[in-house]
Amino acid sequence: MCKLPLGKVIHPQFSVRAMLEMKQGPIHLSYEPGSGSTNLCLSITSAVLSSNNKVIWLTRELPDGALSSQILGHLTKTQIEKLIILAFDEQLLERSRAISVIISRLNVDDLLIISDWCPNSGRAPVNDKLALKELLKENTEKKILFTSAAYEDASGKNRGWMPRGANSFNELSRIVFMTRHPLKDNYRIIDDEGSESLIKLTQNGFFPTN
Repeated sequence: MCKLPLGKVIHPQFSVRAMLEMKQGPIHLSYEPGSGSTNLCLSITSAVLSSNNKVIWLTRELPDGALSSQILGHLTKTQIEKLIILAFDEQLLERSRAISVIISRLNVDDLLIISDWCPNSGRAPVNDKLALKELLKENTEKKILFTSAAYEDASGKNRGWMPRGANSFNELSRIVFMTRHPLKDNYRIIDDEGSESLIKLTQNGFFPTN
């Protein structure tokens, strides 16, 4: 169980749906490097926990403690205790299998997050792809958000940002891109299969702009 210090920051309430439409199935969030994916995951976690639901978060690296406290510090002790964060380093397949029973007990309003399911450079390892496929196939009714750093198309076809894992999860999830706004430093563009929206980065995390 992850224990985080409780702060005095009071966050406005908002739903996960205001930033990402989770009811349409698992999301592969492909983010522009440096755009704040951990911050977004913490912001979404805050919204889920604020509604007294659970979050299981598998991550390649644990989120920064100060940032976590800033975004989650308004939550009650009872709400914080509904958050489990586990670092998997290079062992996503082993860790996900080890807690598969716990994951299976999540209800439809809880959330499973897998941050940086594969390394940010090179080809996605076979075992990482297998781990994701197992998680998605075994938890079809769950809310699942998994993230990876996008990469720029180098083929000369000018296809813009590309998702890691290519089409490996097309039948099991949908791809949502998060990129920087070209004119506004604190804004990010969320592109959900052609439907674009803006979210704003504040000192207390990301919030929808409308």
